[in-house]
Amino acid sequence: MVEQAEFQVNPAAGGMKVQQTDRWLAPNHFRQDSRFPAGAISAYSDGASGWIVTPQGAGPLTGAQLQQVRGDLFRLYFQLLLSDRISGRTVSYAGENIIQISGNQGESARIVVDESTGLPQKVVYESVHVAGPPMTVEDRYVRFADVAGIKVAVPDRDRSGRAQVCRCYRERLQGQYRAHGGGAQQETMIALLTLAVLAAAPRTAAVRW
Repeated sequence: MVEQAEFQVNPAAGGMKVQQTDRWLAPNHFRQDSRFPAGAISAYSDGASGWIVTPQGAGPLTGAQLQQVRGDLFRLYFQLLLSDRISGRTVSYAGENIIQISGNQGESARIVVDESTGLPQKVVYESVHVAGPPMTVEDRYVRFADVAGIKVAVPDRDRSGRAQVCRCYRERLQGQYRAHGGGAQQETMIALLTLAVLAAAPRTAAVRW
C-alpha cells in the first residue's frame, strides 16, 4: 500500500509545505519519506527497529522517532480495521459509537463510527513528538473512495491544541485488488514496494535494511 500526502503548515508554525509518502508491506514493513524545504527525511521500521536518514546524517531509529513510526504503523487504515485479528491488540467498547484499540507497546487509538453509515468517522490518538509533549490528533474521514468495491477512507488531519498546526489537503491511496474464491483481497503493489521498501536506504548513508 502506498499513501501520498501534502501538508500545509499553519503560518504561525512556519507556513511551509511538506510532501510525505508512506509505504507499507504487510505485516510490519513501513517506510516514510518526507520532503521539507530544508531537505528530505526517510525512515524505515519493521516494527521492532529501523533506520532514519536526515540532512544531518543517518543512524538507527530509536526513542521518540521509533515510537512515531510504530504509531503510524499501528494506525494504518487496513491494520486498524483488522485489529481484532492482530495478536497483541485489544479492542473494547469506549462509549456510544466509539471503539478503543490498544497495542502491547503502548499504542492506542479511538475510532468514532458514523451511526448513519456504519463507517469510521474519525480516529483520535496522541501523536509522539521528538521535541515537545504529545499532541492530540484527529484524522477525520471526510470521504471514502471506492476501490474495487472496497471503501477506502481519505482523512483530513487536524492536530488539535492551541492552534491548528498542520492540515492535510491532498492524500491519495494507490492499490490493486483482486477477487479470490468469492472474497475480495488486496493485491499489494508488489513491483513498487519491492523497489521502494526492500531496497537500500538513500545513498546519502551507508545503512542497510
